[in-house]
Amino acid sequence: GIENGVIVSDLDPEGPAAEAGILPGDVIVSLNREKIESVAALEKLLEDAPTDEAMPVLVQRDSTPMFLALTLPENG
Repeated sequence: GIENGVIVSDLDPEGPAAEAGILPGDVIVSLNREKIESVAALEKLLEDAPTDEAMPVLVQRDSTPMFLALTLPENG
């Protein structure tokens, strides 16, 4: 089962998460090796995350864990 994580509900189809291969319904378990306990924790990590650098994201899809690479664009 899933102990923690954040379920992806709405996803920008043009956004970096979609480019990484994250789908609606996926559960984001960790980002850049940091466990995600809440949406607020995820948002904070994304704010502090480096840009133009691929970060490992652990998602759970239909109870299958998988690693994806998320690269955030520079906020310009």
